Amino acid sequence: MLLGTIGAFALTGCRNLPGPRETTPDGLERVPSRRAGGVFRLPGAPFTQYKRLILEPVTVSFVDKWQKNHPEISDREVRRITEETAKMFREEFERELIKSAKYSFADDPGADVLIVAPTITDLDIPAPWSDNMDLHTMAPRSISLHATGELRDAASGTLVGRVDMFAGGQQYGLHEFREGTRTSNAFEIRNHVREWSRLLREALNVAKTERPR
Repeated sequence: MLLGTIGAFALTGCRNLPGPRETTPDGLERVPSRRAGGVFRLPGAPFTQYKRLILEPVTVSFVDKWQKNHPEISDREVRRITEETAKMFREEFERELIKSAKYSFADDPGADVLIVAPTITDLDIPAPWSDNMDLHTMAPRSISLHATGELRDAASGTLVGRVDMFAGGQQYGLHEFREGTRTSNAFEIRNHVREWSRLLREALNVAKTERPR
């Protein structure tokens, strides 16, 4: 009976132990976050020194075969979408990190500078707007994308973090379809990139308050 009690106690203790930390191939560890995807940091890297940011130009690419599946969309419209998405990304980044979080932009690397290198991949617009005014496209689900930002210490070039987010793709409702327009599509994309910028701001706030291990 005593051995059974000890065994049960030991098993309970093992269950309460934290599991192994998730580590990426480039040495970052996952930390708690509120979005699908994840926030990763370099163990032991401090963030309290960062006061300024360098935002590298965001690259935007579509999900595989998107253009092939939408031959009605001109190359000009594809360029317009990517340029508009990049513009909205910078606007929302500035709103969250510069205006709300009170960082400032830096022109050159320094000890207090963090470099943010963002990418938007797998952009999937189910109902893109067409140059053909007689063509109206309907979508059963929202626009989806994958937004990632690598964080590097500007002074050393060391990778110190990554913020990764998958957004959108949800069905609108049972048998519900919505028409895709330039305005509605831009609205959804802006909401997604705004959420990523908020996630980055929250991740930096947490990193600044935690003591490096």
